[in-house]
Amino acid sequence: MSAGTPLEWARETAPTTGLQSWSWALAIVLALAACGLVLWWRARTGTPAGRRISGPALRRLGGTRLSPKVTLEVIEFGGQRLLLSVSDAGAREVAREPVSGADARSEP
Repeated sequence: MSAGTPLEWARETAPTTGLQSWSWALAIVLALAACGLVLWWRARTGTPAGRRISGPALRRLGGTRLSPKVTLEVIEFGGQRLLLSVSDAGAREVAREPVSGADARSEP
């Protein structure tokens, strides 16, 4: 071995195949195709991506101020109406009643 000869492991003509570079490109194309397929399926079935189909989970029905720092709030949550006392210290449940089917249909 002479001084000008490159070492075996340092050669620029390392044994690589074109298949290695194509495998990365193929993986990226397949991943993009899978994402497109999922978006197409969601659009076809009518389920919007990242959005809820049902209405809001919590709905404020009304409230009144008792003092500068305390209010009473009526909310609807999980099929029940709650009367809450809300202050700087937090909220406390005062009363609870289930929402009947007729009440839920009559309100906007």
